[in-house]
Amino acid sequence: MKSKSLGLLLAAAFSLNAYAASYSTNFNSFNSYTDVAGQDGWTLNDTASVSLVIGWKLNNVTTNAAGLGFGQTGYLPTQTTVDLSHAYGESIVNSGGLGTTASCDFTIQDSSAPNGNRDNFGFALTTTGGANVFSVQFTPTSQSLASEGVWAISYTVGAGTSLNTGWGVLGDTAQAFNLSFTPGVGTTNYSLQIGGGTWNGTIALPASTSIDRFGMLWTPTFGPSNAGFNALVIDNLSLVPETSTSLLLCIAGVGLVSRRRRA
Repeated sequence: MKSKSLGLLLAAAFSLNAYAASYSTNFNSFNSYTDVAGQDGWTLNDTASVSLVIGWKLNNVTTNAAGLGFGQTGYLPTQTTVDLSHAYGESIVNSGGLGTTASCDFTIQDSSAPNGNRDNFGFALTTTGGANVFSVQFTPTSQSLASEGVWAISYTVGAGTSLNTGWGVLGDTAQAFNLSFTPGVGTTNYSLQIGGGTWNGTIALPASTSIDRFGMLWTPTFGPSNAGFNALVIDNLSLVPETSTSLLLCIAGVGLVSRRRRA
């Protein structure tokens, strides 16, 4: 009887999130120094080989990461904006009344050789058909290579205008990115966290809006033929629904049943 009760509770608990999509990777299973595009469902909207699985050091540990950029002779993009993306397929607030989060570690690698132009980078979550749900832009504040570059942070919600955060990230410095959507009263709340900055607001999209893809973006400042030898690098990417309160209660119930049976 004990095992049957436990089984039923566990089945009920995990079925609550059975509909929920998720995707996570630390890129360690990817083939090093090959294109990210073509591996594990990642796609690129450019025919040029401009995405690369590279090694980088995070918390003093060298590990694989996904890089987009590194413009140089023979590896220049053909698109104005290059999009390296992966399918997700989850509503911002799903049928269980839960939210969803997107997070990763990232850096913008800054280099003066062989082409020193500093480019624009970003992240984008889009709906089926490519409409913007939420995008974050990193814009270089200076083209001078006399010092380490700083990229200003702005973001765009849906079809709205770009909002400047007044915050920036320093090149070649590891950063944390976290974007979460949670249900509110008649609306959906968002929270964007990058480094030490946090920006909150409400999103003017129906709660049933589906996030279809997550993309890394690269827009060369002076056009594809003048793309700089800099890159957006990400690691530990996670796209997951928020944990269900009901799920936690069910798991707690499993513990109570187990304890009662042992008593």
